[in-house]
Amino acid sequence: MRIEKKYDFSSLVCCGLDASSMNIDFLRQLEKEIPIKRTAQYYGMIENAAILTSSMWTGDENEIRRLTSIGRCMLRLEIKVIDGEGNPVPNGQQGEIWARGFPIIIGYYGDSQKTNEAITLSGWLRRGDEGRMDEDG
Repeated sequence: MRIEKKYDFSSLVCCGLDASSMNIDFLRQLEKEIPIKRTAQYYGMIENAAILTSSMWTGDENEIRRLTSIGRCMLRLEIKVIDGEGNPVPNGQQGEIWARGFPIIIGYYGDSQKTNEAITLSGWLRRGDEGRMDEDG
Protein backbone atom coordinates (compact mmCIF):
# COMPACT_ATOMS: atom_id res chain seq x y z
CA MET A 1 0.00 0.00 0.00
CA ARG A 2 1.26 3.44 -0.86
CA ILE A 3 -0.26 6.56 0.67
CA GLU A 4 -0.98 9.22 -1.93
CA LYS A 5 0.76 12.50 -1.11
CA LYS A 6 -1.96 14.81 -2.29
CA TYR A 7 -2.44 16.60 1.05
CA ASP A 8 -0.04 18.44 3.35
CA PHE A 9 0.17 16.40 6.57
CA SER A 10 3.16 18.27 8.00
CA SER A 11 1.18 19.65 10.95
CA LEU A 12 -0.48 16.32 11.81
CA VAL A 13 0.75 15.07 15.19
CA CYS A 14 -1.33 11.95 15.73
CA CYS A 15 -3.91 9.77 14.08
CA GLY A 16 -6.66 8.02 16.05
CA LEU A 17 -8.36 4.97 14.60
CA ASP A 18 -11.33 2.97 15.80
CA ALA A 19 -14.28 0.83 14.65
CA SER A 20 -12.08 -2.22 14.02
CA SER A 21 -8.67 -3.47 15.07
CA MET A 22 -5.96 -2.23 12.75
CA ASN A 23 -3.23 -4.25 11.08
CA ILE A 24 0.16 -3.50 12.65
CA ASP A 25 1.85 -3.13 9.24
CA PHE A 26 -0.77 -0.57 8.19
CA LEU A 27 -0.15 1.46 11.38
CA ARG A 28 3.62 1.35 10.87
CA GLN A 29 3.19 2.53 7.30
CA LEU A 30 0.99 5.43 8.39
CA GLU A 31 3.63 6.58 10.87
CA LYS A 32 6.38 6.26 8.27
CA GLU A 33 4.78 7.69 5.16
CA ILE A 34 2.61 10.56 6.34
CA PRO A 35 4.75 10.99 8.68
CA ILE A 36 2.95 11.33 11.96
CA LYS A 37 4.45 11.09 15.40
CA ARG A 38 1.97 8.53 16.68
CA THR A 39 -0.99 6.39 15.70
CA ALA A 40 -3.46 5.27 18.32
CA GLN A 41 -6.31 2.83 18.56
CA TYR A 42 -9.53 3.43 20.44
CA TYR A 43 -12.24 1.09 21.68
CA GLY A 44 -15.76 2.05 22.59
CA MET A 45 -19.41 1.98 21.69
CA ILE A 46 -22.28 4.43 21.40
CA GLU A 47 -23.54 3.46 24.87
CA ASN A 48 -20.48 5.10 26.43
CA ALA A 49 -20.09 8.24 24.31
CA ALA A 50 -17.86 6.29 21.89
CA ILE A 51 -14.51 5.89 23.72
CA LEU A 52 -13.74 3.48 26.57
CA THR A 53 -10.02 3.00 25.95
CA SER A 54 -7.24 4.76 24.08
CA SER A 55 -3.64 3.96 23.30
CA MET A 56 -2.95 7.64 22.53
CA TRP A 57 -1.73 8.92 25.87
CA THR A 58 -0.25 5.82 27.48
CA GLY A 59 3.34 6.82 26.75
CA ASP A 60 4.09 3.22 25.79
CA GLU A 61 7.39 2.96 23.96
CA ASN A 62 6.95 -0.80 23.39
CA GLU A 63 6.08 -0.58 19.69
CA ILE A 64 4.40 -3.99 19.42
CA ARG A 65 2.15 -3.39 22.42
CA ARG A 66 1.44 0.21 21.40
CA LEU A 67 0.39 -0.80 17.89
CA THR A 68 -1.62 -3.90 18.85
CA SER A 69 -3.35 -2.66 22.00
CA ILE A 70 -6.55 -0.64 22.32
CA GLY A 71 -4.88 1.13 25.23
CA ARG A 72 -5.94 1.92 28.74
CA CYS A 73 -9.26 2.87 30.24
CA MET A 74 -10.25 6.53 29.91
CA LEU A 75 -10.73 8.72 32.97
CA ARG A 76 -13.93 8.33 35.01
CA LEU A 77 -14.44 4.78 33.71
CA GLU A 78 -13.82 1.28 35.00
CA ILE A 79 -13.31 -1.79 32.84
CA LYS A 80 -13.13 -5.45 33.76
CA VAL A 81 -12.94 -8.65 31.75
CA ILE A 82 -15.41 -11.31 32.87
CA ASP A 83 -15.92 -15.05 32.34
CA GLY A 84 -19.26 -16.72 31.55
CA GLU A 85 -20.21 -16.81 35.26
CA GLY A 86 -19.60 -13.10 35.84
CA ASN A 87 -16.19 -13.51 37.52
CA PRO A 88 -13.09 -11.49 36.59
CA VAL A 89 -10.61 -13.48 34.49
CA PRO A 90 -6.84 -13.43 35.16
CA ASN A 91 -4.72 -10.93 33.20
CA GLY A 92 -4.07 -12.13 29.67
CA GLN A 93 -7.13 -14.38 29.55
CA GLN A 94 -9.96 -13.61 27.11
CA GLY A 95 -13.41 -12.74 28.39
CA GLU A 96 -16.31 -10.32 27.98
CA ILE A 97 -15.50 -6.62 28.44
CA TRP A 98 -17.68 -4.86 31.02
CA ALA A 99 -17.52 -1.10 31.67
CA ARG A 100 -19.08 1.43 34.01
CA GLY A 101 -18.60 5.06 34.89
CA PHE A 102 -19.61 8.62 34.14
CA PRO A 103 -20.24 8.46 30.35
CA ILE A 104 -22.07 5.10 30.39
CA ILE A 105 -25.79 5.26 29.61
CA ILE A 106 -28.23 4.52 32.40
CA GLY A 107 -30.61 2.76 30.04
CA TYR A 108 -32.26 2.59 26.65
CA TYR A 109 -35.12 5.06 26.35
CA GLY A 110 -38.44 3.25 26.55
CA ASP A 111 -36.87 -0.22 26.44
CA SER A 112 -36.50 -1.68 29.92
CA GLN A 113 -35.94 -5.19 28.56
CA LYS A 114 -32.90 -4.12 26.53
CA THR A 115 -31.67 -2.04 29.49
CA ASN A 116 -31.90 -5.03 31.84
CA GLU A 117 -30.03 -7.23 29.34
CA ALA A 118 -27.20 -4.73 28.84
CA ILE A 119 -26.72 -3.07 32.24
CA THR A 120 -26.28 -4.85 35.57
CA LEU A 121 -27.88 -3.59 38.78
CA SER A 122 -24.45 -2.25 39.81
CA GLY A 123 -24.16 -0.23 36.58
CA TRP A 124 -21.85 -2.43 34.49
CA LEU A 125 -22.48 -2.21 30.74
CA ARG A 126 -22.09 -5.54 28.96
CA ARG A 127 -22.48 -5.76 25.19
CA GLY A 128 -20.75 -9.06 24.41
CA ASP A 129 -17.44 -7.66 23.15
CA GLU A 130 -14.45 -9.88 23.95
CA GLY A 131 -10.99 -8.81 25.00
CA ARG A 132 -8.04 -9.34 27.36
CA MET A 133 -6.38 -7.10 29.89
CA ASP A 134 -2.65 -7.14 30.57
CA GLU A 135 -0.87 -6.35 33.82
CA ASP A 136 -0.81 -2.63 32.93
CA GLY A 137 -4.58 -2.44 32.40
